[in-house]
Amino acid sequence: MRAQVARAYAERQALAEIAAIRDCAQWVPRLHECFQDASHLWLVQEYVPGGDVLTLLQRRGVLAEAEAFFYVSELVVAVGVVPVSYTHLRAHETRHD
Repeated sequence: MRAQVARAYAERQALAEIAAIRDCAQWVPRLHECFQDASHLWLVQEYVPGGDVLTLLQRRGVLAEAEAFFYVSELVVAVGVVPVSYTHLRAHETRHD
C-alpha cells in the first residue's frame, strides 16, 4: 500500500512538472486538478479517447506493420521530449504493478 501511495504522489509531481513543458502536451494527458483527503488522492486529468498502447495490444494482439511503425515512431519522439523522471516513473510502475 505504501508503494502505491508513493507512486501516486510521484505521478502527481511528475504531471505537475510536465504541465509546464509545452512540448509534452501531445504525449502526456494534462493534470487539471489534484484533490486529497485522509485516505484518497484524486488526479483529475484530461480525457484521452482510445486508451493506451498496452490496452490496444491486449485487445488486438499483433499490430499490422504500418500500425506498429506509427506507434513506435510516436514513442521515439515522445521519449525525446518527455522528461526522463516521468518516463522512469511510468516504466517502474509497469514493472512492479
